[in-house]
Amino acid sequence: MKIISWNARGLGSPSAFRFLKLLVKEQRPDLLFLIKTKLTCNSVDRFCSCLKFSNGLEVPRLGMKGGLLLLWLANIDVTLNSYSMNHFDVLVSSDNCHQFHFTGFYGAPETHLRINTWNLLSSLVSNASNLPWLVLGDFNELLSNEDKVGGPPRDDMLMDNFRGAINRCHLRVVYFNGDPFTWTNKNHHGNVVRERLDRGFIYNNWSDFFNKATLSHLDFYHSDHRAIEYIVSQPNLPVLSSQRRIRFRFEQMWLKDTDCRDIVQAFWCTNSSRQPTASVLQNIAACTAALQDWHGKKYGQMGKDIAAAHKTSSHLNNINDNSTAHLKWVEDADKVLDELLEKEELYWHQRARVDWLQSGDSNTKFFSFQS
Repeated sequence: MKIISWNARGLGSPSAFRFLKLLVKEQRPDLLFLIKTKLTCNSVDRFCSCLKFSNGLEVPRLGMKGGLLLLWLANIDVTLNSYSMNHFDVLVSSDNCHQFHFTGFYGAPETHLRINTWNLLSSLVSNASNLPWLVLGDFNELLSNEDKVGGPPRDDMLMDNFRGAINRCHLRVVYFNGDPFTWTNKNHHGNVVRERLDRGFIYNNWSDFFNKATLSHLDFYHSDHRAIEYIVSQPNLPVLSSQRRIRFRFEQMWLKDTDCRDIVQAFWCTNSSRQPTASVLQNIAACTAALQDWHGKKYGQMGKDIAAAHKTSSHLNNINDNSTAHLKWVEDADKVLDELLEKEELYWHQRARVDWLQSGDSNTKFFSFQS
């Protein structure tokens, strides 16, 4: 089971939502915890629909601040224990995964309120004390000054309070792979500060049920925070990929392309088999493979351009270079990627618009069906 936590720094703009869709498309999480969404009430259904999640929970923004989302796929069972502006606390299980206690956590941005969130975290231990516990999120605090570069040192008392809360909860740090810093102030014209604010912790009994895994520090996806990923897996059980990774979809636009008919005719064998069912299944498999290959070659260039642009952006973000020239390259790479994502979005919107108008013009029942 793949779980991702990400401080999105607001999801109200079209650009931010495009990068969220890119994150989901590339990483394919089973459970997604989103922080600082800045979304109004009743946004969860729209996000579930657009991102192809089956269920979700939301905490709307307060004024123009905060906001949380927790989204999950149909094969995941989630039971809510408690929630607030700073957390979701749930029980999670699936057919191939033992039930565990999960907390998506957001430490208070204001230093004078942070002690309250540590008290909140300490209180969550009793929600399922016998179950393995995983905590992921943006804690807005450091464990030591080794977790930052640039800017003044962090106050020792603030870090002591954080460490004390972790010890009281009997939590252990999850080791990571990737760039050590998960947040940057993105100050392209001054003092660049990088810190490790996003973390994962596991309860003492975690290894009794699950494999120990490392936390992966992913890309920023245009936020000031990296997404972080943790894969929950049990010993001697394979890590299963999401089914939507291999689902075949017949695109309606193929019917408007004469190449599609030619491919089906070429790969559909009309031999007189004594096993007609087997023959039909073989023909479907052959046509499916041929159509997917054809679609990738004819319509897949846009996706390849996006993948290449994202690879460039991610590579530049992982280079420890604070020079003005390098930071300008990072900014320009993000702009190129956003422009490509916008181009792709417009393409699909225009295609849907054309299908709507053409189908509606030829048959008014189309409009009745759609409504």
